[in-house]
Amino acid sequence: MSQLVCPECRHENEAERVYCHNCGAKLNRIAGAPIPGKTDDAETVATRERLRRLLDPSGVKTRRLLFNIARLILGACLAAVLIQMFLAPDLPASAEKNLVLGPQIGLDLEKAITQHSGTQLTYQQDQVNNYLGNVLKNKKASLLDKPFLEFRRGVAQFDEGVFRMTVERSIFGCSLYTTAFYRANVQNGQATGVSDGGMIGRMPIHPQLMQYADFLLGDVWKALEQDEKKVAKFSAIEFHPKTVVLTAPAQ
Repeated sequence: MSQLVCPECRHENEAERVYCHNCGAKLNRIAGAPIPGKTDDAETVATRERLRRLLDPSGVKTRRLLFNIARLILGACLAAVLIQMFLAPDLPASAEKNLVLGPQIGLDLEKAITQHSGTQLTYQQDQVNNYLGNVLKNKKASLLDKPFLEFRRGVAQFDEGVFRMTVERSIFGCSLYTTAFYRANVQNGQATGVSDGGMIGRMPIHPQLMQYADFLLGDVWKALEQDEKKVAKFSAIEFHPKTVVLTAPAQ
């Protein structure tokens, strides 16, 4: 029985075959004999072999399976990031409905600066948050509320050497939280805060990225601009667990 020679790869096939056993090309069964064809160079043969492996059914299934697994992992990572962004961080209980006058921190700062006596002012975290609640409440309508984005509160938290400022906003009733971390830095007799990272919800943000995302709290710092300028005139500031200590400049 004569064999059919593939015109593409020159493979000899059994007479009853319709397609080449080697490369899959359709055989010329009318001639019933080897079909003359041009001799392919090595590059063409290699390309055809890669194509054959690419179209191999078992290889296609494996690649499809790997693609689906990668897509599933990517989707799970994205979902985890979104969940972390919408989770509320650990914050003190809201005192918005029960604000009392408390210490007049703004007046205390002004008095300590003008006296030049090196006075130390110590405030507890609850006192600071009570003062923030009153100040920001008065600035809410003019500076803090945005279209579809309602300002709810600003919360200060003090840890050893670190100050955290968290802003809670609401969009369609869903709370969003943005937190910035700061460390105290005194330079040329003035106290400033240095960005030390942050969070969106509970998703941490690297300090280098937070330098560009600090604008998320820009409206709050604008509302506290007068107090921020006063604090900058102090010669030292210390953060301790739930406590902040400010040292006024001395003559």
